[in-house]
Amino acid sequence: MIDPEEFLRHHPIQNPQPSTDPAAEHEIETAEHETAAALPVTEAAENETVSTVHDADTPVVSSPFTGSFGTSGHSFSNTWGKRQTRRRTSARTHKGRIRQVRPELASDKNACLDSAVKSLDAAGSNEWGMRQRLSRKGFNAEAIDWTIATLQRDNLLDEQTFAESLVRRGVAHGYGPAWVSRNLTAKGVPQDVRDRAITHALEEGDFERAAQSFMQTLIRTTRGMDYDKKMRKLSSSARSHGHSLSALQPWMDEFLTDDSQ
Repeated sequence: MIDPEEFLRHHPIQNPQPSTDPAAEHEIETAEHETAAALPVTEAAENETVSTVHDADTPVVSSPFTGSFGTSGHSFSNTWGKRQTRRRTSARTHKGRIRQVRPELASDKNACLDSAVKSLDAAGSNEWGMRQRLSRKGFNAEAIDWTIATLQRDNLLDEQTFAESLVRRGVAHGYGPAWVSRNLTAKGVPQDVRDRAITHALEEGDFERAAQSFMQTLIRTTRGMDYDKKMRKLSSSARSHGHSLSALQPWMDEFLTDDSQ
């Protein structure tokens, strides 16, 4: 085996000697200057490339990060994506927004009446709904009272018709008398008008049809459930829809027949 030290003694490494040729030295200096000049250009190009990659990968943020990192060191500011969130919120706010009247028209009775007549369909034909809408538009109490009295005098506000329309709407969606009564109360329908509308619907069998529609939907959606789950579902759904269990009794056999399968 060759000893490295012995090999180096017989074959010594020759260090390169500096050239004594002036032309060769000039060429070496020129190459060194060109290399040094090219280095800043290369660094600038690399920085531009990195910046471009970062700009492409980083999502657009409307405002700079101004929040603290918190105790864990990983929380972000609420300004992240604020522009996009504000645009979506603005779109939801504009939908169904009631336009405000000018301040100088807040006490104008004729302007209030004109606005009320134009919005009869949107507000419903009852006093409570009309008062709410006119108040949101910015009219004062005196103008609203005068407008309501004028509409009632001309039979443009019919509480009974409004109540009956709400009853029909609730029945069409399978709701019982308890839910309909709560809805009429929330809409500001007077108690005597509410009682008459519900009594009329009971006499016409409207709530019986609503109970049948409710049970048919419940039977379809609970098929395959065990007895305990079905009864819990029946109890909670009947309560939320305003039906009593006694009113649902005619369809109980059909509701429970799927248990043995």
